Amino acid sequence: MTLSAVLFLLPGIFEEAALYAPSPYDAHGWAVRVRAKGMAGPFFRCESPSHPALEIIIINKSKEAREYTFLDHDVLVTKELSASLKQPSREYALRHLEPIPPWKGIVRRKLQPGERKSRFLTLHEFGYRRFLEAGEYTAQVKFQSDQGVVFSPPWKITVVDVRPDAVLDSHPIKGYMKHMANWPEAARARACVQQVKIGERFFLLQRFFSEPKQGGVLTSTQQVAELPGKVEMSVEGEYGKDKPLIIRYRTSPTVTTTLTIDSGNGTVWDRSDRPARDGDLRPITSSRPVKP
Repeated sequence: MTLSAVLFLLPGIFEEAALYAPSPYDAHGWAVRVRAKGMAGPFFRCESPSHPALEIIIINKSKEAREYTFLDHDVLVTKELSASLKQPSREYALRHLEPIPPWKGIVRRKLQPGERKSRFLTLHEFGYRRFLEAGEYTAQVKFQSDQGVVFSPPWKITVVDVRPDAVLDSHPIKGYMKHMANWPEAARARACVQQVKIGERFFLLQRFFSEPKQGGVLTSTQQVAELPGKVEMSVEGEYGKDKPLIIRYRTSPTVTTTLTIDSGNGTVWDRSDRPARDGDLRPITSSRPVKP
């Protein structure tokens, strides 16, 4: 094996070894691990934690076969898995969700000594709807095994607010709140697609604001994609059920990237023009030459 091949494999080897490394949170012959690219953020205030899909892993560290159920059933149905999310100003963000008791038809599977199983879930699937304030959060997964409670190591999540001077470009979404079309612009609720700069990184966001008489406050944010930098951008389409927005931006002088997103929630649509699965934030892009 060449040196370059070894160097290529090393990160994966270290990552696998880290899964089985002892942790003070291991208990009752079980270990719980959580991993995902981008799991620490940044997220944005009023954004739903519907991404990334977290790989939640259970490892049987005992010397006997053990049973589990959470891989085959909704986590809100089984009693095995839950998640906590501690936010800056209070004990738990929104709520500390505990699943309801299971029904009789749940299938239990066996995990042999040393084996592991995993499932991809988002914090949204645990019942968390929005990051309501900026700051540093602490997240942790709890596994209720037959032998006792086991926690994953906690991890930090960064949630940021967008200052007005961080907005580089903003495009209103046509058709939003049509009943306000004849109102003065200053009195309308707003929806827009924006590119923003946070530190040295650039993001494409869809944001909604209430009408001024309700404070004009931010009500929803959806992170659409991370951009390579400040880009020339256009937005086509209008707001409505099953209506997409077409976003185009230049990634080079000769190439334009196209994103198709849901006009209501900013979810990137797949190649069949249907919403991608919940938790999938990977941009589905197409590139084509741009005539000078």
